[in-house]
Amino acid sequence: MEHKKVVRKVVKKPVEVKENKILDTLKKNWKNIVLVLLVLFSLSKCTSSCSRGKQIDRLNYQIVQMDSIITAQGIAFDKQSIELEGAKTSIDNYKGIATGNQKELVDRVNNLTNENKQLTNKINSLVKERDKLKKQVEELEKNTD
Repeated sequence: MEHKKVVRKVVKKPVEVKENKILDTLKKNWKNIVLVLLVLFSLSKCTSSCSRGKQIDRLNYQIVQMDSIITAQGIAFDKQSIELEGAKTSIDNYKGIATGNQKELVDRVNNLTNENKQLTNKINSLVKERDKLKKQVEELEKNTD
């Protein structure tokens, strides 16, 4: 028996470029890739829609809070406006009282000034009368001596 020797011949295969391999893979599976991309985009839309609802709820809650704050500030403003009106009324009342008191005091000063003038005139007239009477007494004393 004869042994046959198997000689293997080295055949050089053409070197495949990886790019061709990637392109081939893409060409073969393009439908699957498109399907996966569509699923990813639909999931992102779903996620954004769900988060949009939560964001709307959060913003509505903030609006309610701000509205409550505005209402509270409005009530505080109304209260302070009422207090301001009361203070203005009190000031006007005090001005009226002060004006009345001032008028009363001015009238009193005028009356006392007039009374003082009258008393001064009376004193002057009494002093003159006294001086006259002294002169008369002196003359009578001279006449009797």
